[in-house]
Amino acid sequence: MTETTELTEQQRKQDTFNAVWAHSKTMTHRSYNAARQVCMYRNDDGNKCFFGALIPDERYETQMEGNVAGDVLNIFSTLSELLFDQGYSVADGFINGLQGAHDRYFETRQQRLTELAGMYQLTVPE
Repeated sequence: MTETTELTEQQRKQDTFNAVWAHSKTMTHRSYNAARQVCMYRNDDGNKCFFGALIPDERYETQMEGNVAGDVLNIFSTLSELLFDQGYSVADGFINGLQGAHDRYFETRQQRLTELAGMYQLTVPE
């Protein structure tokens, strides 16, 4: 097995995409706060958005809410380091694209994720 420090950015994006794809297939609804009318990294029923699913429970902070995923990685730099160490991509544009598939395209999320896979030359898992 390749050490995570030796992974290419493309491999990291593929691993991140695979994790998000798997999580997206388990979701029945968006991670959403109806009262505030916003998507949430974690909502009251325990649902997690695409990016929220990558955040370990012990590293989640409510102050993350209201920030785009790329900003969360910049503000909470230790989270960025942790995700990188776990083999995930922390590239802002890529992460924000995945998050957008949850926030803006949830009903067609598999189609949108497939489009993102094409944009980033990734393979869609079976």
